[in-house]
Amino acid sequence: MPHVLSQFRCFVFTATSGAQARGVLADVRPHLVVLEIMLPDEDGLLLCSDLNQSGTSVLVCTATRRKRDRVLALRLGARDFIQKPFDVYELGARLDRALGRRPGRLSTSEMPGG
Repeated sequence: MPHVLSQFRCFVFTATSGAQARGVLADVRPHLVVLEIMLPDEDGLLLCSDLNQSGTSVLVCTATRRKRDRVLALRLGARDFIQKPFDVYELGARLDRALGRRPGRLSTSEMPGG
């Protein structure tokens, strides 16, 4: 995932648990968090809510198939939700929208792998 995100002009910090994420977020104020809600140590929906309350935008990117989680994530403040497996170009479009980047046409050189 970090490699894919960096192809879309994103500077990436990674965390594999809620505790690690909270530790990174104590030092860094990101424009957007791409959040997997299935965390080993806490409910990612709670983290999503906390991030929203702190003013941090969230794009949920998860393998869960439960519609309840999609609805809850959006109600708890996620800007968007994408389900794994995903199309890399769809992820890029959702990142642009979540970050408020202006829509426009991409040249082949701006596309991942281009």
